[in-house]
Amino acid sequence: MEGVPGRLEMTVPHPTKGLRRLDVQVLPKRDNRGNLDGLYLLGVDITNPSEVEEERNRFFMLSNELLCIGTTGGHFKTLNPAWSAALGYSLEELMAKSFLDFVHPNDRASTVDAITRMRQQKRVMAFENRYLAKDGSYHWLRWNATPSADGELIYAAAHDVTEQRQLEEQLHQAQKLESVGRLAGGIAHDFNNLLTIINGYSALLLSRMEEGRLRDSILEIQKAGERAADLTRQLLAFSRKQALQARPVDLNALISDAENMIRRLIGEDIELASELAADLGPVLADPAQMNQVLLNLAVNARDAMPGGGRLTIRTEHMRVDDASQASFPDLEPGDYVLWTISDTGVGMDEHVKAHLFEPFFTTKPQGVGTGLGLSTVYGIIRQSRGWIGVTSEPGSGATFRILLPRASSAETAREKALQPRAARGCERILIAEDQAELRNFASHVLREQGYQVIETGSGREALERAAESPGAIDLLLTDVIMPGMTGPELAKEFRCLQPQARVLLMSGYPGGEEAVDLRKPFTPEELLQAVRRALDGAQ
Repeated sequence: MEGVPGRLEMTVPHPTKGLRRLDVQVLPKRDNRGNLDGLYLLGVDITNPSEVEEERNRFFMLSNELLCIGTTGGHFKTLNPAWSAALGYSLEELMAKSFLDFVHPNDRASTVDAITRMRQQKRVMAFENRYLAKDGSYHWLRWNATPSADGELIYAAAHDVTEQRQLEEQLHQAQKLESVGRLAGGIAHDFNNLLTIINGYSALLLSRMEEGRLRDSILEIQKAGERAADLTRQLLAFSRKQALQARPVDLNALISDAENMIRRLIGEDIELASELAADLGPVLADPAQMNQVLLNLAVNARDAMPGGGRLTIRTEHMRVDDASQASFPDLEPGDYVLWTISDTGVGMDEHVKAHLFEPFFTTKPQGVGTGLGLSTVYGIIRQSRGWIGVTSEPGSGATFRILLPRASSAETAREKALQPRAARGCERILIAEDQAELRNFASHVLREQGYQVIETGSGREALERAAESPGAIDLLLTDVIMPGMTGPELAKEFRCLQPQARVLLMSGYPGGEEAVDLRKPFTPEELLQAVRRALDGAQ
């Protein structure tokens, strides 16, 4: 907006004092997000010059904007108290140095360029740079400035937009991670189908072989397949599409139970300290995934302290209200547990923090780690309707802060103990799976245990075989995602033909399907147990 800030003189009538001469100064009025939503018009009566100085000083001292007069040579001449409130320095400390000494090194060239434009009698509007605060942090300032007539002085108003910048960066990071997450979810779907075949047949071969070199070779294949399955689970956790089994979890108990394992992971040269709040209340989360978060962050802290140090784990209650929600834009107001994991390690610079939660990003040497540890943590926490952030400076360690929603009284856990069931059976099972190799594997496992199996490669074929079947079909085992007809669509039509039958849905796809009973990749034992549970539930 042209003319902000600026000044003008005008003559206006006064109801009792006749015509008065005003010196009007125009300054921007901004909302909490830094957007211009009005103007401050400071009119000073200069008819009587003796009153001018007092009126100007009053406005200057009371403004929340960072107001200043500086020289194009790089020094402040006058500052209002808002500078001390924002940056922590006394006004004398700020005026003792060149203001370029407070500017972030990466912003100095653009700041010098802005000063050069003002020497040329050009106004600078909405210019942003970072200023060093006394506590070592940097504040983003947005400037509106105008030069004096001779180009030697700068009249400027700055607005602290640090919080707005942080919120914008959080949004950008979330959007970027969401895009990568969708890609990761699609890759994981295909991997799960392949890993079901690799790991499944490896398990079958191992169950039939005696000790020997060939068995050892197959065991290595199985181990590699299990590691690949673990990577797939981490990709799904990052993409926030891993199937979580959320229930009320005592986070303090979970941390206490894991302390011995953490000590083994971090080694004797790192001290472990726990500061767990009493009467914390349970969080609503998947306990297995919370264990993974804890162990991943412990390993990350260990790697940041090669010379030893201290790892501190804290828990406390925190209330997110309307006032604090601006710092956690994705969280609903309510009760949360604040979980803090701090180390005294090497710390991180801005570049590392900006990419910290991206999959495959790592600062470790090639071949060490997967680069999925912290992205997995990010995915688990976000999928658990929580928030995670990190504060760190080089040489000052790192602190991860996690907020998890507390479980309400209505979310009381009901654990259903599953009784062991015999895996064998003689029932008739109709399989609908479009990938032939996976279909052959499942059929092979089931037939070996006595089941009668009908194989089909699509939903339409499955319906045709069900309609032609001379006897009852006891179970439909179907993939969720298939060309032409989905598993749930098949199940709906199948029940019209075989109303007494049970349906068991299997899927390697991480999307939001409901009531998936069997997740790929699965082992022969997991397949048999799922089938047996489904059949026994019909009795």
